[in-house]
Order: sequence, then structure tokens, then C-alpha cells
Amino acid sequence: MNEILLPMPEHLKLLNYLSVMILVVHLPYMGMLIGSTSFSLLFRGINRIEPNETAQKFGKDILTILPCHIGVGIILGIVPLIGLMLLYAEWFYGTTFTLFNYFKVITLMVAIGYFFQWLYHRSVNRGSKSIIIEGIGGFGLLILLGAFYIFICTLSLSFSPEHWTLITTPLPLLINWNACARFLLFTMISFAFTGLGLLLFYFRKQSASLSEDYRRFIRYFGAGLTLASVLLIPLVLLWNLITLPDAAFSGKVVTLYVFSLVFLGLVGLKIFRFIADSSEKVHKKPLVYFVLFLLFLLIADHSAKDTANFDHISILIGKGEAARLALEDTRGGAIAVTGDRKLGREVYNLRCVTCHEYANKKVGPPHKEAIAKYKNDLETLKKYIKAPWKISPAYPAMPAQPLNRKELESVVIYMMENLEKENN
Repeated sequence: MNEILLPMPEHLKLLNYLSVMILVVHLPYMGMLIGSTSFSLLFRGINRIEPNETAQKFGKDILTILPCHIGVGIILGIVPLIGLMLLYAEWFYGTTFTLFNYFKVITLMVAIGYFFQWLYHRSVNRGSKSIIIEGIGGFGLLILLGAFYIFICTLSLSFSPEHWTLITTPLPLLINWNACARFLLFTMISFAFTGLGLLLFYFRKQSASLSEDYRRFIRYFGAGLTLASVLLIPLVLLWNLITLPDAAFSGKVVTLYVFSLVFLGLVGLKIFRFIADSSEKVHKKPLVYFVLFLLFLLIADHSAKDTANFDHISILIGKGEAARLALEDTRGGAIAVTGDRKLGREVYNLRCVTCHEYANKKVGPPHKEAIAKYKNDLETLKKYIKAPWKISPAYPAMPAQPLNRKELESVVIYMMENLEKENN
């Protein structure tokens, strides 16, 4: 069973794709849920302090921008978290990062918070004006916000593998400046999706039946909320980038952030035009651009995670490749394999020269030092190539080489023959 479950290189890429797709669906829905409930409670509170027909109506209408049902909550709220828990368990297989316990707490909190949100939405849509219902909605909102803060803290910790062994209680998990930046970013994204949802899923559909004053209020509130969030997001992204652990920082992450900001800028331009020109109609493009912004942002985060965990991923791939090759050896063990020097040279030029030279240090150590000690122990050298282990702190862990038995025998023969030639 382990041979099947241990991740392969293609497997790990697929995990990244799946994670991004899950979050692209999960975050907009939960963001709009949190945003719509927040503003519903705010305007109902305003109406309670000083009766206001617009505030009273808006406190109910903003909840209609998304469906809030138990089935929808399970599909878009709970199932994605369970999927992410399984994906992260694969990524951090064999480490001390016990994120499984965190995800259990997060999933339970989201389930409880969503249930209270469902009660609030259902009661308000039925015309309830009870302050108890508002207390239920506020309580559920706080639980959801707490769940997502823990969720974001857990993801932030995945960028700092050097801290995993230091986490003995949940408290250090919650004290994290990068997590604070990410949580604020999540809040801004939630408000932006709420504003866009209000424009597309309420204003666009109900505009003809609304009074002129209320229609103007909805138009400018939704557009203003979106534009304010879009303007603040770059500042929060900069904070996030500054507090990102050094191990997770790379040029690729910065490039992906730049691409995400391009789409964010397009959202801002569309919404500004909508505010400035009262004849401008609501279009789907701002929402599409904002989803693309989120997509590039999530890809950047996964790139940062992979960069920070390069050594672990290399070891993980090595274990997976070793398991595959061991299975291959078991199946073909009765068949003798003879190495071929020409094939060995091709494999060496394809796999080895990127990181190694014979006499000089490169990414890895010079081969005259690295392989000389295996001269009389070729089996150990083969095992190392199939499933490398970290030997010297001066060099990064060598990634596993996905070679079949013929290629492995051939490259070992080629390296040893070159070693003898250079030494003679």
C-alpha cells in the first residue's frame, strides 16, 4: 500500500492543481457568506439604533446574493476543507507538521459557524427582527472568522519548516505576522467578492423593480465596497511579501504576484468606470478578472510553499521513486540487467551535469569526491541515486532520479569508468 500512496513528482504537481481549484471555489463562497452576514448585521444594527427603511431593507437583501443551505454548506464549505486536509497530509507525509489536528478543529468550527449562519439567513429571510437572531448570526460569524484565522495560520506555518519541531502547543501557531497579513488579505478578498456579488446577483437582477434611491444606494455601496477592497489589497500583499519567510521567497512568487495585480487593476478600472458613469451597466468581467487575480495569488502561494519545502519534497519524491523502483526490481528481479556505457553517458548528461562537475563544486559536490568512496560499493551508490539522503550540510538534498534498472546500471558504469580515467 505504501508504494501506491507515496507521492511521485507528477502526483505532487497534481496535488497543487487540485488544491488551487478547491480554494478557487471555496474561498469566494465563504468570503461572500462572511461579507454578506457582516454587512447584514451592521445595517440591522444601524436600523435598531435609529430606524431607517433603507438599512432595514438592505440588511435583508444583501443575504440574497448567495444560497445558504445545509447542502450547499456541505459541498462548498465542509467538503473542500476535508479535501485540503487530505492533500496537505500527502504533502507533509513523514514530517513533524501535525496539521491534521488543526484541520479537524478548523472543519468542526466551519461546520458549527455555518450552521448558525444558516439559522440567521433563514430567519432574516422569513422576516424575523429578533435581536436573538442577530446574536446567533454574530456568534456564527465569529466562529467562521476564528476558523479561517486558524486555517490561514496553518497555511503560513507550512512556509516555515524550521519551526515545525518547535510547535508543541497551538499558541505559537496563532502569533504570526505573516498570518495576520494573510487574514487581512482574506478579509479584503471577502469584501470584494461581496461587493461584486451584490452588483451581479442582486442589483443586476432586481434593478428594474427597485426605487431610484434604493437602486442608487445598492449601486454605489456595492461598487464602493469593491473598489475600496481592490485599493487596499496591494498594500496588504506588500505586507504579506515582506513578512514571507526567506525560505519561501523566490522570483517566481514575485512574478506571479505581479500577474495577479494586473488582473486586480483591471477590476479596479472596470469598477471605477461603473461608479463614474451612471449609465454604465453591470458586467461579469470584473468578477472574472477578480477570480483570475485570486487564481494567480493561490498559484504564488503554492509556489512559495514548494520553495520553502524543497528539501522535504526532494526527499518525499525520493521515497516515492525508491518504492516504485523497488517494485520494478521485484517484478523484474529474475531478469539480469547489463549496463551500457553509451546509455550511461546520455543519462549522465541529461540528469547529472545540471548540478555536478567532475572537479569543481556546483550545486552539488564535485564527482571526484562524491563517487570515489563508492568505488568498491556500487550497490550503495545505486541505492543512493534511487533514494538520496542528505549527506553534507554544505549542499542541498539531491532529488531522486527516476531511472529504470537499465539506466541506473548504465550511469553507474559510466561514472566509474570516468573516475578511473581521470585518476590514471
